[in-house]
Amino acid sequence: MTISAERLLPLRRLPRTPPPLVNETVHSYLWRLAEANALTGQDLHLHLTGSKKRRKDDIAAEQLSALTGFPERTLRYAMLELCSPDDLATMHVAGRPRPGPTGWGLRWPHHRIRYACDHCAAQRGVITRRTARATVWTTHEEIVCLRHRRWLGVRHQGNQLDLTCLPDILKANRRHRRMIKLFGRERVRNATMDAVPICHDWNTSLWEGKPAYQRIQVFKHLDYETRFVDNATLDAATYPEAMALARLFASPYWRHQAVVDNLEPVDKRAMVRLFEEAQGRQTDPDLLSRLHAAAAGVLQEGPALARFVGEIQRTVNLDYRWNAWPHYRKFGPITQWIMDEIDAIRNPGGHRSLRRYESPEHYEQAVNIPRQTQDHRPSASRLASGLLAETQARSCQ
Repeated sequence: MTISAERLLPLRRLPRTPPPLVNETVHSYLWRLAEANALTGQDLHLHLTGSKKRRKDDIAAEQLSALTGFPERTLRYAMLELCSPDDLATMHVAGRPRPGPTGWGLRWPHHRIRYACDHCAAQRGVITRRTARATVWTTHEEIVCLRHRRWLGVRHQGNQLDLTCLPDILKANRRHRRMIKLFGRERVRNATMDAVPICHDWNTSLWEGKPAYQRIQVFKHLDYETRFVDNATLDAATYPEAMALARLFASPYWRHQAVVDNLEPVDKRAMVRLFEEAQGRQTDPDLLSRLHAAAAGVLQEGPALARFVGEIQRTVNLDYRWNAWPHYRKFGPITQWIMDEIDAIRNPGGHRSLRRYESPEHYEQAVNIPRQTQDHRPSASRLASGLLAETQARSCQ
């Protein structure tokens, strides 16, 4: 039987007061608190604020302290939504996610909310229920629980995948965290935002030889849903390649190699005039093709760009083939990324201003980043074969 909020005395301490998780949202903790005391979340919210409508900063730490008995400072440290700017300045919360807007207008928001790791929550006495599941603020690299080897995802993906049989995904997350220490959180976030859609585009049609296909097969034999419509399996399967590509996008050295051959502005009128003159003289067809490409704004191939493409083939996608020309008026994803970077250099006030070009000053530091070698690629295939053999052995028993 559900108790009505009207029968509660003003801000009386509740009989059951589970502690909040670190970085938990106020809304999540309020709903868990209500369920533990046989209340509805709306009734408890009405009891605290006098209104059932959720508004920003409508719940104070003093109110929750009166309900739970926990000190106000403890509640503020666990849920930063309760803190004022002065509180944040005096508390040791560096590196923790800060609450803020969660809209997906930029595809990859700075502030994100997801379900807490079920195993981490259980260790802290939080029972996972369908009606009141703990929700926490998170940063963009906290999509894997390394302690319990679980894929947590970037959205409210309730199915937390077991990564015990896929250590390459765990290794990719460690590489993700190392990149943040090396390049900074904002640069790695922007690089990840660019790399993830590209790797999804490369794996739209999963072929048997691709590493992502082998990881999908592992998830399939673990009885996870593997349909590719808003599903966690595809995000997890393409994550190692996405991090390998994000390493190139975040590195000043490799960004320099990608754009330096095309940084000089092209005089299109001069190119068209030379093209017409060369065409009239019937000169070398290869020269005509290169002049045509320059006049059309197509990227010019050079030694630095060749090194960048070779690094993509070596560490990210062995089957990648460079093509600067558009296909059905659409450039390839890597080509489009390079063109966007060049446009950001020439127009610093554009929408990509946060990813502005910076000339690398320390090439040795950029080159010595831990790289993914070709020897690591067949690991998912070997794991899939071993898992299949283990499954068949169990069925025979």
